[in-house]
Amino acid sequence: MPRAGQRLLSTDFPAAAHDVHQGTFEVSATGEWGAEDSVSSGDYIDCGTSFIAPTSGAVVIHFHAELNKAGDGGSTIRMCPEVREGGSVGQGPVVASANINDGLSCMAGDSSSDSPNSGRSGFMVVTGLTPGRVYNTRMMHRVSSGTNGIVRVRSILVQGLT
Repeated sequence: MPRAGQRLLSTDFPAAAHDVHQGTFEVSATGEWGAEDSVSSGDYIDCGTSFIAPTSGAVVIHFHAELNKAGDGGSTIRMCPEVREGGSVGQGPVVASANINDGLSCMAGDSSSDSPNSGRSGFMVVTGLTPGRVYNTRMMHRVSSGTNGIVRVRSILVQGLT
């Protein structure tokens, strides 16, 4: 990041990048993080985007999902972004993995008739990126156990940090 009196460059503040998907899909209860490989039915398209790392090497990823998990008291559906090197969404070496600490979650109720359905939003800060390099991010999901989970809406936004 430039210091006081230094000239600002376009690479200091690359454009924000975003993606939104309205499709509904069902996630298999595998307990593993996945993308299209863990979808059992529905209209799945990766929700992700490529972006250029700012001079600071740090970005914040804002994300939102509408999640539904019925039955199986205590089981959860979770969503979290992952970050990879390169401009093709879902490809390249992983530099920041999806994890339960940074992600969204929706816990099932105590019966199959109790189906929590909620919109959740969160953010994840990623540091240590190489300034000017192209990266990509996409939403990952997992269901801990029991019945499948449902995702209805997803959005993701990447912004550079100073």
